[in-house]
Amino acid sequence: MVLGDARHAAFDNLAFADERTLLAAEDRGDGLHAQLNRLDSVWAYDVRGPQLRPRRFIALGRDAVATADAAATGEGDNEPTGLHVSDGDTSVHQPVGRPWSPDDARWFVTQQHGLNQVFEIVSSRR
Repeated sequence: MVLGDARHAAFDNLAFADERTLLAAEDRGDGLHAQLNRLDSVWAYDVRGPQLRPRRFIALGRDAVATADAAATGEGDNEPTGLHVSDGDTSVHQPVGRPWSPDDARWFVTQQHGLNQVFEIVSSRR
């Protein structure tokens, strides 16, 4: 079970990195950002037990566009969304987001708001 708290909140995109690691992308929204004074991240959860602490996989700050928006409106952030891990298999034996071999999969995350960039996450083992 994965529970949110003030440090880990508002999950809106989930993908399995492997058979035991769930990636959860946050989208707190402007009001919650202001209340908690935190920006969004992607967290890696080991789903083998609730006692295992999540690890920050990606931390997002503000790029120039999001910073200008924050200065003008008091709001503005870069949120990770569009989290996707897939090896391209479309069979019923392998649901999207859970590749048989994470090393053979392609990983992507979109930075929404700000510059709206798409990043491919690559392994140093390749």
